[in-house]
Amino acid sequence: MVKTKVKGTASYWGQKPSFQQFYSWYNYGMSDYATKQDVQEIVNKAVEDLSDVMKSFMVQVDERFNKVESGIFLLQSDMQELKTEQLESRRLINKLIDTLDGYAGAITDNKIEQAARDN
Repeated sequence: MVKTKVKGTASYWGQKPSFQQFYSWYNYGMSDYATKQDVQEIVNKAVEDLSDVMKSFMVQVDERFNKVESGIFLLQSDMQELKTEQLESRRLINKLIDTLDGYAGAITDNKIEQAARDN
């Protein structure tokens, strides 16, 4: 099928149509100048363009989601490491307190023994 310029478009007149030109075209009816195949091609192109935009959007959303998800996994990993370090620190602090209590108890016992010997 040979493509022809559709009356009522800028390509038909070579410039933007005046209101009178557009109105006369609109009243006459486009169906006399556009075939079903032309309309189908326009619709197919619009669907294809919309599909491309949606694909691009989905890829961008997926990339952003992956970045956010990897950040969350890093935070979870860091939090687990901090919890492990905190537990280890508590264990060491308790061990140090027990050691200091033992030394304090030993010093107290020595003072009691010395006081008993001195008396």
